[in-house]
Amino acid sequence: MSSSPPQQNRSFAALRRFVRERAPVERCELCSAELAVEHQHLIEPASRQMVCACDACAILFSGGAEMKYRRVPRRVRYLPEFQLTDAQWDSLAIPIQMAFFFHSTPATVHENQKHVRACPSCESTNG
Repeated sequence: MSSSPPQQNRSFAALRRFVRERAPVERCELCSAELAVEHQHLIEPASRQMVCACDACAILFSGGAEMKYRRVPRRVRYLPEFQLTDAQWDSLAIPIQMAFFFHSTPATVHENQKHVRACPSCESTNG
C-alpha cells in the first residue's frame, strides 16, 4: 500500500519539526575544512589580509621562506608600559578590540594591522 502524495507531505512536515538546524561553522579559507573555535590565522603581507586556517594548512606556512602567506603566532605578549586611552583605542576603529604587529618586508617598517574580516569565533572571544 503506497501513501498518497498529500499524506507523504504531512509525514515529512511532521518529521521536519524534529530536525535541528545546524549552527553555521567557520571554514578554513584555503581548503574549506571545518574550523574549531580556537584556530590558526595567516596573513598575506602583499594585501595585508588575514585568513582563518586549519592546523594542516597553517603548518605549511611555518617556514621562513618567501611565501604568499605567513603564519600569525598565537602567543600573546603583555606590554606593561604601553598605555592607550579609550578615545585613542576607539579612534583606531578596530572592530574586535584586537590588533597585532608584523614586519612588513617591502616597506621594512612595523605596521599596525587589523583583523580585517573578523572571524566569528575571534569576535566572540575578544569583545
